[in-house]
Amino acid sequence: MRTMLLLLLVLVLVLVLVLLLELALTLRPSCSCSFGMPPLAVFELMRRFLLAQSIIKPFVFTALLTLPLHWLGLWLLVDPEAGLGFDGLAIAHVITNLAQVGISLAWIVYLQPHDPESWNGVELRGALQPARLWEYVKLAVPEVNPCC
Repeated sequence: MRTMLLLLLVLVLVLVLVLLLELALTLRPSCSCSFGMPPLAVFELMRRFLLAQSIIKPFVFTALLTLPLHWLGLWLLVDPEAGLGFDGLAIAHVITNLAQVGISLAWIVYLQPHDPESWNGVELRGALQPARLWEYVKLAVPEVNPCC
């Protein structure tokens, strides 16, 4: 739970910095950054949660289902004559990320491949205790850094 909160906080900070940089350089904000990173962060959280328990099957299944969707999205959205070009590439990538999150989340919620004792629900009071939060931040920051 603490990892998820810390990762989401870092993600919001990165998104704000990227959007401010794009606006400062008078670029239009990109679809891929603002809509593509949150699903990617959620997918990474789910992947790490299950990989810590040596569960790989949901992600193989997710990859097999989303790969044809990604190819179709690229074919329809990137084509220079009928598609959107580079913007279509970002949109296809965001659609694929959302599909990965949806399929993985459905797999985890309905099939529950994980150990039932590994997730007891969300307790914000326990996750945000100031006395123990700093110790966790010292452990979590190096792990979050490669994600961003």
